[in-house]
Amino acid sequence: MTEYTTLGRCGIEVSRICFGSLTVSRLGADLPLSEGAAVIAHALHSGINFIDTAQYYDNYEYIKEGIRLYREQGGTVRPIICSKTYAYNCELARKAVDEALARLGTDSIDIFMLHEQESADTLRGHAEALEYMRECRDAGVIRALGISTHTTAAVRGARDFRLSDGTMLDVVFAMFNRDGVGIRGSNEDADTHGSARETRRMARDEMEHELRLCRKAGMGTMLMKVYGGGHLLGSDTSDGARNIGDRDGEEPTPSRRAELALRFALDSGCGDVLAIGMQSCDEVDENLRFLRTGEFSPEFRRAADLRTRRLIVEDYCEGCGRCVRRCGQGAMSLREGVAFCDTSRCVLCGYCAGVCPQFAIKVV
Repeated sequence: MTEYTTLGRCGIEVSRICFGSLTVSRLGADLPLSEGAAVIAHALHSGINFIDTAQYYDNYEYIKEGIRLYREQGGTVRPIICSKTYAYNCELARKAVDEALARLGTDSIDIFMLHEQESADTLRGHAEALEYMRECRDAGVIRALGISTHTTAAVRGARDFRLSDGTMLDVVFAMFNRDGVGIRGSNEDADTHGSARETRRMARDEMEHELRLCRKAGMGTMLMKVYGGGHLLGSDTSDGARNIGDRDGEEPTPSRRAELALRFALDSGCGDVLAIGMQSCDEVDENLRFLRTGEFSPEFRRAADLRTRRLIVEDYCEGCGRCVRRCGQGAMSLREGVAFCDTSRCVLCGYCAGVCPQFAIKVV
């Protein structure tokens, strides 16, 4: 039985696990349209009614086809869709909303967000786009507004932000995981005062605090990268220290790390929903199984322990540097004229792949 919850005061009822659709698209596994749509349809049949996407992901067709297939197979529930845009003015926001409506084949979008906001200042810089989306909300074209972010400053800024009619934003979608991987807190430049591990944990605790305040204010909260972009599934890279939940000094397996990461996010009390990228029907089933039972199946654990995700740069990279400028984690750089990824910083979001003109970057 799938668990459901309500996203704050906007009243939208969603499954506690949201299908993160980036992983089926070109920025992720680059599945064929029919295969990716089949995974989405399976998720919908399994009770997941919430799908996350973005203009940048360029994968609306996967979702449209997945919903068509779901309905063709007898599904009747209307999925909840959340999309995001980098638009900063009215014209770009209008184009983003119109594109989503047209390519998804719908007349309304449940949640629309500003993508990757960094602070209260960036929110103010995108206020014109938010005002257009507010008008869409007033007209019933959008049901709720929000932001996505990796920073505690933007979560704080979103909570304090007021639109021209005095209303608040409805939902905040933030990076959160048990080791603080990828989270940018107010102490992000304080590495010299402690270990990198300690700095990340401080950022995680700060993010948890800010998200709890958002929930208290009536905002819906969504969590991304609960597996830390794969870092929490592999061996620990933070100063040789062991992760939360290790027992008897033993190094946990990748599947055990996944269970610890998912349990930590579910028990944190700061997120209504966990957005998880899933590339196969088995991954859908196992995440839902964990929600019901608190553990993965033995078969899935064995398979997970043999598999790792990584970012690769093909040898035909021309060293244009676009990935370096795009990376919000500071993981990409140029070395000897080609792109290089610092795996200790990379969260496997795949955004760098989206700007590579040679398609030389892949998350596999």
